[in-house]
Amino acid sequence: MQREITSVMEEQYSNMRHNAAGLIDKTGIASPIAGDVFGSAMKQMMNASTTAFENISQMAKQMTDIVDTNVKAASNATAQAAAALTRRSDPRD
Repeated sequence: MQREITSVMEEQYSNMRHNAAGLIDKTGIASPIAGDVFGSAMKQMMNASTTAFENISQMAKQMTDIVDTNVKAASNATAQAAAALTRRSDPRD
């Protein structure tokens, strides 16, 4: 489920970046002097937000991997404990 959420977030972020880049370009064309400063600042902000988004996505993936590993380990430990209890309570022993 987390992977699906991340995929949707990445798609939405990509669309937002595309739209923002178009807006930055249009602003630069409409006002060449102020547009250059605005465009440069906006591009830096978009680059910073892209880096932050990539870092957050990577951390979310790592957390998902950790949770998956812990769930598998807990399931294995539970199965082993249940098997040990079953062997102890087996009347054939």
